[in-house]
Amino acid sequence: MHSVKLALDWSPNTLHAGFFYALLKGWYLDAGIQLDLINPEENDYVLTPAKQVANGTAHFGIAPTESVLSYQTLSTPIPLVAVATLLQEDTSAIVTLAESNLTEPKHLDGKLYASYGARYEDYIVKKLIQNDGGFGMLRIANPAKLGIWDTLLKNKADATWVFMPWEGVIAKQNEIELNAFQLKDFGIPYGYSPLLVTHGDVLENYPDVCKSFLSITAKAFEYVAGNSDEAAAFLCDEMKHPNFDNPDLIQTSLAMLQDKWMLNKTWGTMEDHVWSDFIQWLSENNVLCNLDGESLSELNLNITSLYTNQYLP
Repeated sequence: MHSVKLALDWSPNTLHAGFFYALLKGWYLDAGIQLDLINPEENDYVLTPAKQVANGTAHFGIAPTESVLSYQTLSTPIPLVAVATLLQEDTSAIVTLAESNLTEPKHLDGKLYASYGARYEDYIVKKLIQNDGGFGMLRIANPAKLGIWDTLLKNKADATWVFMPWEGVIAKQNEIELNAFQLKDFGIPYGYSPLLVTHGDVLENYPDVCKSFLSITAKAFEYVAGNSDEAAAFLCDEMKHPNFDNPDLIQTSLAMLQDKWMLNKTWGTMEDHVWSDFIQWLSENNVLCNLDGESLSELNLNITSLYTNQYLP
């Protein structure tokens, strides 16, 4: 039996549905894998999933593209590698409350943005404003990560970044109207998010375990994508977490995610152009740099070292 630790990027939700489904069905155990989930609620997000993978406390983590770029551009690079994308199309958006009358990105000039503190995040949001004709004069707040959504709802921030198939559905069910700005609509070719990442040493030392883990995971996500109603009912019955107490929320969210998991017909696969377009955009806007502030070019990065599809079934 092989122990595998997976660090979640958020409190349990539908974006993690395949992991939960396979775990609760016993598929990982059947494949000789003891999967342990690290929930950020347990330590109030003291360590990001990427950092847990980097320091060896987790074998896999769920993280955005920026995390892979950050660790691979350190003065002493840490080989974080993306081995699957949970979603094959970006479903995130910068949102404001409809009641705020901040109906366009340019209206965010001088407003307060609740930031997760992710690499490039604040610049991306400022660029979103500029691409809509604003100045990008954004004020930044850094509340506790797991409380960011409530910060917006309580009018302690004017905008933040969310996943529409989760917070967007929650808002709609609570009759909270949102204005949502997707990056692709404003000339920003954002990368994959979220990704399943691991350390290069894990791939090198345990290739068969990685392949087995990803095979089961892909099977589960593909099943959930094709059977969202049954999966929703199962997860609401079996998941011992308050986020899964509302069957309508889970069913609606999974229905929204169905196509986003399987645009390439198979779960998890990534394409060069998605990585290269985002990296080129960062480079052209002079924000592609290492943590020491040294400017990088997309030529400094070997895209094939950032991700691989070879461990997917």
